[in-house]
Amino acid sequence: MKKYVSNRVREAFKIEKILAVRQGAHRITGEGERVEVTDAYVKKHDPVVGGYYIRYVDTGYESFCPAKEFEAGNILQSNNRWLDRLLPNQSFPGDSVSVSCCDEETSGLNAPRVVPEKLISRITSVAFYRLTDTLMICVVFLVNGSTVTGESSCVSTEDFDWQAGKKASLENAVQKICSLEGYLLKQALYEGRGANQCDLAVTV
Repeated sequence: MKKYVSNRVREAFKIEKILAVRQGAHRITGEGERVEVTDAYVKKHDPVVGGYYIRYVDTGYESFCPAKEFEAGNILQSNNRWLDRLLPNQSFPGDSVSVSCCDEETSGLNAPRVVPEKLISRITSVAFYRLTDTLMICVVFLVNGSTVTGESSCVSTEDFDWQAGKKASLENAVQKICSLEGYLLKQALYEGRGANQCDLAVTV
């Protein structure tokens, strides 16, 4: 049977407090956010502190998900647009994701360089694995059959965070791919072939 992955975008926050504010209405707060929901929402979804309030961007539908399930299956969307495009069925984490060899701000740069748009075409899928209490691994699968791994870890089990781990391990893996593409470009230029004669994730 074929497997499908949804690309729907969700807004969400971790619930810190649920308070009945008036008849038929409840206020849910957490992570600096605040929403009011109806009795019908509470009866249907049975939200609890520590879980996630969820709102679908495309329809406005409100839902709830326990923390363990939500954090295992979702990561924060970033403000780094090229990383968000890396896979259309993933929302990539963190506002500070940065990969130096794939900078989207390329105005005024005319020399051959690795660029996000072509790097994206190299990648078929991404998987995340928690190998130990403190270690997260990201596996990036490439079109030529190769895999590149990224790692992230923390010192204490208590500090482990799914979303932070996914952000750091993905960033680490993509940085490795950029470095590989950069080496291939440099070798091609050294041999006098030119970037346009090579199948590289570059622009000229």
